[in-house]
Amino acid sequence: MKYRKRPLLLALLFASILALPQLGLAQPAEQENIPTRGLGVGLLIHSFGYGFDVQYYLLRDNGKTITISTSISSYKHPRELKQESAYADQGGKDYIWGKRNYGYVLAPTVGIGKDWIGRNDFNKINLRTTFSAGPVLALLKPYYLEVAIPIGGNQAFVDIDRFDPAVYNYTNIVGEADYFIGVNEITVTPGIQGRVSTMVDFAGYRDVIRGIEVSVFGNYFTQPLDLMDLTQNRQFWVGGSIEFIIGNTW
Repeated sequence: MKYRKRPLLLALLFASILALPQLGLAQPAEQENIPTRGLGVGLLIHSFGYGFDVQYYLLRDNGKTITISTSISSYKHPRELKQESAYADQGGKDYIWGKRNYGYVLAPTVGIGKDWIGRNDFNKINLRTTFSAGPVLALLKPYYLEVAIPIGGNQAFVDIDRFDPAVYNYTNIVGEADYFIGVNEITVTPGIQGRVSTMVDFAGYRDVIRGIEVSVFGNYFTQPLDLMDLTQNRQFWVGGSIEFIIGNTW
């Protein structure tokens, strides 16, 4: 009788093991998939121009974020002002009096951010402040004009030259020359940047980025940016920006 009970006990034990998954005891609960990476692209307007930005995010579960970004944007002197050509009725174009160079700034930065409001099941908005810094490179492309060179009487021919206040004035500047003239003469001025940004991400989902970022920044260059003649050029630039960013996390 003792030996007949063994098969019955083994069958009961085997059935109990099969029943464990049904009771939720055999496997651990499935964890929520929390993103650890992100990529966003943005269009920005700042105090001296406009541009675009690419941001790569390393997301930490303690509410901290490391942001690696690269932006390029135009830079204009605050005194730049378009002027109508004296030869407008002869095909002359508007031009900027005293302008010497177009300015563009390339700014790769690394930042550390903190979430003040984190996204969860009950809150769909994320609020983050980021402190970032890095080198900057100012790219200066010469600004050329079409100018009238007299050849006798009332006749003249059109030449291409840079602005020179000792030679050219309102009466002999025809207008702005083709933008691509002087592309091979670009010069570079290095500097550094510091930035404080606050971003509101209103996407509502953890794997989507839809946000607006407002920033205050300061750029210091090794020498004043040679943008204008007849007026003081800046070496230290302080301004603000607003940027719309879209992207994804994973």
